[in-house]
Amino acid sequence: MARHVERILGAVDRIVAFVERATLAIGVLGMTTVSVANVIMRNVFERSLAFAGEVNMAFIIMVTFIGVGYAAREGRHIRMTALYDQFGQRTRKALMIVMTATTALLLFALAFYAGRYAYGTWQIGAVTPALRFPLAFIYAFAPLGLALGGIQYVLTLMRNLLEKDVYISFTQVDEYHASPVTEPEHI
Repeated sequence: MARHVERILGAVDRIVAFVERATLAIGVLGMTTVSVANVIMRNVFERSLAFAGEVNMAFIIMVTFIGVGYAAREGRHIRMTALYDQFGQRTRKALMIVMTATTALLLFALAFYAGRYAYGTWQIGAVTPALRFPLAFIYAFAPLGLALGGIQYVLTLMRNLLEKDVYISFTQVDEYHASPVTEPEHI
């Protein structure tokens, strides 16, 4: 039973990973393309692209919120572990279960409210100034990214409930690597 659940969770993780990576790649490449094109236009033709700012704003929102899930997947999110690292395996495991469950609930709640906000912008017909593009489509990346982050924390929670080791993400085991102490070089 546990292996079957783990296979399903692994498939969900792979699908979500593909969506996150593709979206992040499109966002970063899009920002780069628009920024470089705008610099060329400004320096060569002495005219900026009127839409560059709002397109880059859309890409920044996309990368920021989709990046939440990606950071959680890779275990690259900010962790305050000074107290956590002092505990033994069982206590760390219990704390990780509580932290991942709480974080998942928080991210899903934030996704709900962000979704309401995006829907509100759709209802009033808010659009960007230059392109007249509906802001709701841009703001939809906030609830999507927060929900993907919540899914990652649920996957981490499930991994911690099913496995003996402590996991900081679905695939990353919690390991502490002390930095070696070295003598400073004298100049």
